Amino acid sequence: MKQLLWNQIQNHAQRLLSQADRDPDSPSYGSFDRNYWNYKIRDFSSVILQQGILSLDVLYSFNSPDNIYFQKPVIKDLIKAGIGFWSKSQLRSGAFNEYYPNESGFPPTAFSLYAIGLMLEKYPEFIDKNVIISINKAIRWLLKHPEKEALNQESVALSGIIISKNISGVKVNETLLNKRLDQFYNSQYPEGWFNEYGGPDLGYLSVTIDSLWDIYRITEDARALKAIEKATEFISYFISVSYEPPVMINARNTDYLVPFGLSGFGSMNPVAAELSRVILQNISRPGNMFSKTDDRYLSHYIGQSYFRSLLNIEKLKSEQVVLPYKKDTIKYFDGCDIFVKHIAEQKSTFISLRKGGIYSEYDVNGIKSADYGWRYKTGKSIAVTHWQNADYRCSHQINGGKIELVVEGNFTLHRYIKPSPLKHVVLRVLSFIAGNRIMPFLKSLIIFSQKNSKIGFMRKLNISNNTIEAVDSFRNLPGENILYKAPHYSMRHVSSAGRFVEEELLK
Repeated sequence: MKQLLWNQIQNHAQRLLSQADRDPDSPSYGSFDRNYWNYKIRDFSSVILQQGILSLDVLYSFNSPDNIYFQKPVIKDLIKAGIGFWSKSQLRSGAFNEYYPNESGFPPTAFSLYAIGLMLEKYPEFIDKNVIISINKAIRWLLKHPEKEALNQESVALSGIIISKNISGVKVNETLLNKRLDQFYNSQYPEGWFNEYGGPDLGYLSVTIDSLWDIYRITEDARALKAIEKATEFISYFISVSYEPPVMINARNTDYLVPFGLSGFGSMNPVAAELSRVILQNISRPGNMFSKTDDRYLSHYIGQSYFRSLLNIEKLKSEQVVLPYKKDTIKYFDGCDIFVKHIAEQKSTFISLRKGGIYSEYDVNGIKSADYGWRYKTGKSIAVTHWQNADYRCSHQINGGKIELVVEGNFTLHRYIKPSPLKHVVLRVLSFIAGNRIMPFLKSLIIFSQKNSKIGFMRKLNISNNTIEAVDSFRNLPGENILYKAPHYSMRHVSSAGRFVEEELLK
């Protein structure tokens, strides 16, 4: 399995290196944003992409006869340049940009600090006065701006602070840090998941495990280990009989699991070890999660997690466990209203009532059927039942082999946002004046926009033996001809989602 992953990493190594400005005389030497330094289509570097230095470290450190990058000075120099470019890119606030100038964004600050801390932990010779100043400013900013909606980001921020605080010259307000850690650990739902804009999301939960594993590695905090264990158990229910996780039942529609934290925990926990094997053994299959990662997320957390997991594989526990998909399993998660059913190694069914009763069914060859509810067009808006909605009323009855799931609510109205020169000019002006203060408005416009239609719906799902029967009814409907079956695509914007998945081919 180690050689299998290494082969895939080699396939992506030059694509990763192509993202970085490798010219030592260039003013942007060390930037991983090719759109900035090469194509010149952006006038700032998206600093979240500096995580690419973590993958470079694997290329530099992995001792293998066929590793042409091993111990090459040019690779180590580029890691150092990436750290230096990060420091030069910092805003006066202490934060960094990801999507627009003067953004002072939480994700670019959290994820880039995480990467910088890890590299300075390994290469203390790269520490200089300017980098220490930048780290202290980033930590102060992160401690003043908690992230309460996307908890994978909060976890990464806390991990970055904990990693960095052991660097000479770095100062951390321990009282604020401990308060944030307490709040974070207390926010984990008993079922094992953390909130991601309204519910659980498997992809982002695996990112959280990545950062928690680094927290545990450094602190041996039992809370981190317990959080990883609970999150791992939750994820284990969502591996289908075709070894794929479902997509649209996720709060943020992610179609991946990242393996670094799971493979690290896999040295202690057989469930995590088995999950790691499932993820990594399928890495050569067409359409696997790693191969379809775009350039942005190759430099972002998906790429570096796969690269870094290479160093954990040989430590996986060999103890065999039976994951839920290998046995007859029925599980309803009350905290998020998600239903899972596995017929041992034959069929897997996943249903999210909190997203309007959408469902997907898998057999050993992949996804075989899916239903994403309903849409209708009204003016410039599209109304959908497929929406992560806390207002939906959900109930379930499980009586032996007969199962009834019910969700009731109103259609959600949404509009597509079309970019234009005017909109970008306005964004630039507002960002210059207000910086990070416009972020809540942008999130409400792009992510949280939720205007209810007057038209209501009820979906009853009757599950018996090997079949699902969906019975839909509607209130205040002016005419049934306005309705049409929703396609795979979600109206909710998520940066790391929207990649092609095979279920789009279903009719």
